Amino acid sequence: MAIIDADGLFGGNRWRGCTNAAQLHWPRLFLASDGFGRLELNYNKIIARAYSTFNPAPSEAELQAYLQEYSQNYLLFVYGVDGQIWGQWDTPAEFLPRYKTAIDRRSPIPPELEFNEWKKRYRAETKSLQKCFVNIPESFLCGKGLVGYGEGKKTRLSNGDGPVDEMPSGGVDAEPDTWNAACAFDELWNAYPARGRVRRPLAWHCFSDKIRSAQAFRAVMDAVMGKWSRSEKWANGFVMALPSWIEQECWKEDPEPVAKPASSGPIYRKWEPPKTIGGGAEMSNGNE
Repeated sequence: MAIIDADGLFGGNRWRGCTNAAQLHWPRLFLASDGFGRLELNYNKIIARAYSTFNPAPSEAELQAYLQEYSQNYLLFVYGVDGQIWGQWDTPAEFLPRYKTAIDRRSPIPPELEFNEWKKRYRAETKSLQKCFVNIPESFLCGKGLVGYGEGKKTRLSNGDGPVDEMPSGGVDAEPDTWNAACAFDELWNAYPARGRVRRPLAWHCFSDKIRSAQAFRAVMDAVMGKWSRSEKWANGFVMALPSWIEQECWKEDPEPVAKPASSGPIYRKWEPPKTIGGGAEMSNGNE
């Protein structure tokens, strides 16, 4: 079963942009998603899965408004596959079930290039859903050449038999993905000492705020694998929590290296070979 991270839910910056109602409904929608954190944006299926005990259930317009807020606040990535609309929650894998079901594995993977770009950019101009599930504008879909489509296609939110419409030629262009922040963060997380790998969602938030280029990331990794790995603090087990280490930009500091023990000289007198006298031998006592 998926896990809801209390730190992220109660203190996440992205949640501050959502209304109280959207925040209260999110746990049901998140737990209604599959083992990969994916949810088909089909009103009837969502109601049957997440709101079977509600009377009355949220209206289509209400549910639409909540999804719009999640998308605008970069909590839910929306993409189209084979005439259906899906949403991918931006949540770490550690909060999702370890073992996936056959149904989970049949859910379509979001387009990697656009999904990574969406996670790292935090666009200034957000995309939004329309007021009705059955008519999604092309500006909402993230990227060009969506999974299951040729270039310059859009889709509609599935209600079981919705058609696929054509986009104007050209589609939505995406810049080449030269800086993959999500993969870079995973590399930093794995390289950082285990004692400091805590509160991963907060660490990711600090990372995305402070480290925004491949050049900055290289400086961070050089520090982690170099001067900080040889620091006296880390050698003695005093490892700062990764979110704080990033927030305070500690990779720019020069930590005190591990002090080398002073040499006190040999403890024992050097051994000398025996001296041969005549036909016999005797041991030198070093005082001759």
